Amino acid sequence: MIIFKIYIRHSAAFDSVDHDTLFQRLQTSDGLGGNVITWFASYLTGRTQYIWIATSRSMSLAVLFGMPQGSVLGPILFLLYVADLLQLVKHCKSVCWSALTKFSPG
Repeated sequence: MIIFKIYIRHSAAFDSVDHDTLFQRLQTSDGLGGNVITWFASYLTGRTQYIWIATSRSMSLAVLFGMPQGSVLGPILFLLYVADLLQLVKHCKSVCWSALTKFSPG
């Protein structure tokens, strides 16, 4: 028997979630639609970000990718986004948290 573990850190991936791909996966993989998708879209779209350096502020830019940090829905939506990853690995026991996925033989 061969025993191995693979750990995949998702911390940087949290910022790279494509909203349109997420909405598509929620509809096709999870069977959600209508008002639920509209609600998630209203939560993720229309966000802007800027940075402060000393007394200077950058111009605001639209946030087109990523999950809001420190939110309750962010990790849940991220887990739904990466759920397909867990289906790719067969004959393994998989454990997934919002920041880490672990695969090991079942």
